[in-house]
Amino acid sequence: MSLVLAIICFIQVKSSFFRIFFQRGVYVKRADILLTAVLTVLSCPSWADGGSDYKTVCFACHNTGVAGAPKVGDINAWEPRIKQGMDTLYANALNPAGFQGKSGFMPPRGGSSLSDDAIKAIVDYMVVESQ
Repeated sequence: MSLVLAIICFIQVKSSFFRIFFQRGVYVKRADILLTAVLTVLSCPSWADGGSDYKTVCFACHNTGVAGAPKVGDINAWEPRIKQGMDTLYANALNPAGFQGKSGFMPPRGGSSLSDDAIKAIVDYMVVESQ
């Protein structure tokens, strides 16, 4: 779903960009690609920050603490996890066998079929919200 939203935002931003510049008679070569990419990310914050996927996939456990999941926003629960480093948090979330923590088990990818990048964006979102 996030990829579909990103593509839609990209098309909308790109068409708006060209409409603005070509109406004024300005012709751009390669700078348009960079500007389009930046505008796409800025116009689609839920795609860029993992918050949207968190709310549809991870919220059920990480909002209530089901199966020992650290609650998002619980600084004491997240502090020791964050100290392990982002690479460890990503590896735990992406582990194809799931992750057995001290207080519970998380299924692989939180039970979703999201891409590696989407899972990492969710982890980033949860860490930022829990510091």
